[in-house]
Amino acid sequence: MDLPKLGDTIERSSEETFLCSICLEMFSEPVTTPCGHNFCRHCISQAWDTDGRCTCPLCKRSYSTRPELSVNTLLKEMVSQFKLEKEKSKSQVSKPGEVKCDLCSEPKLEALKSCLVCLSSFCEKHFEIRANLKTRLQLCFILFVQSAAEEEVSLDFLSFFPETKL
Repeated sequence: MDLPKLGDTIERSSEETFLCSICLEMFSEPVTTPCGHNFCRHCISQAWDTDGRCTCPLCKRSYSTRPELSVNTLLKEMVSQFKLEKEKSKSQVSKPGEVKCDLCSEPKLEALKSCLVCLSSFCEKHFEIRANLKTRLQLCFILFVQSAAEEEVSLDFLSFFPETKL
């Protein structure tokens, strides 16, 4: 069984997954409390310093002594990768006059391929997702045209319908 790549998993995650519940920003040096909740080190330390008690802001579990907080290295890496992917996506946002992906939410990415049957246009990510879903409407993949600037035609339907002839 192939495991998904970290980048693929992160792409599917929403930004909310990586928000500290105290500052509502993306985690900065995420730490885990003994009860298993994650916060920015600065946020939880400041909350405990201000309150004078060590209580988890989420589950309200109280600690008699200030617990040692460990950096959540997996979460830290996931946040870092998510930020990189977000920056990469921003650089691929379509510009006026370019064909936009029909499946992207805002900001819409530039479409790299368009279906000549259903007239939908897809960015690289959404094309790969749709192409990998072999149980969906595969007739949509009869002819895909690369971006208008390249004017190339690829016959992706052959992989789905090998008996089809042009």
